[in-house]
Amino acid sequence: MNKKFLFGFATVALGAAFVATTPVQAAADDTATKMTTDAGIGFSTFNPGPGPFYKNLALTFVPKSFQFGNANTASANAQTYKQTDAPSGGQYVGVSDDRDTKTAWNVSATLADFKSTTKDSTDTLANAELAMTLSATQKFAMDGATADASGVPTPSSTTLSALDASVASLYSGTASETVKLTAGGAGKTVMSYTLPTTGSAATGTQAVARTVSDVNLTVKGGSAKENNQYKSTVTWVLSDTGTDSPTA
Repeated sequence: MNKKFLFGFATVALGAAFVATTPVQAAADDTATKMTTDAGIGFSTFNPGPGPFYKNLALTFVPKSFQFGNANTASANAQTYKQTDAPSGGQYVGVSDDRDTKTAWNVSATLADFKSTTKDSTDTLANAELAMTLSATQKFAMDGATADASGVPTPSSTTLSALDASVASLYSGTASETVKLTAGGAGKTVMSYTLPTTGSAATGTQAVARTVSDVNLTVKGGSAKENNQYKSTVTWVLSDTGTDSPTA
């Protein structure tokens, strides 16, 4: 099967005003979605996927933004900044697979360079690192046709529950973990599904999600310039990576 990709974005800002970005609309036959989360930091809740979801593989939601304050003091020493806009209801990354015949997939997250938005755009925060804690993968109650008609239901701690034991081993992220992204560096896998060696073509949970918490940005000493604001983007990519599921 050919790999298919769609993209979504989110802004990470350090001291910059939040600027929303619009997810790319998926075509009817797309089996992957790419979205983004805003993030940033400056010196001087839920972002729903566009679908379609019915009989499709798609991202359901990613964090709306990662902001780290706009009145930080530049330092000669490395500094770590906590997310300032974490929503009270939590933030999540999720995937829906409403297809009758499943294939393997994975979700990666990549952090772009933090570039100055107030001065020379070639001024970047060298080797800035974003760290986030991801909970164990859980199942999420969602129907593809209903989501297309009425929108993705709001994720919360009450709408997520533990994966069924019969399919839990097919998903990565069975325990909480910290994922670190380096600005301008390679992406990291944050969630994946692997085909069973035997079993039904419909094996797997229809929708899954991971809670994103404790998001921090570490800036290298001497990298930030006073009276500057920097902005980046976390890009989440859902990729269809496997062949059709086996027949029992």
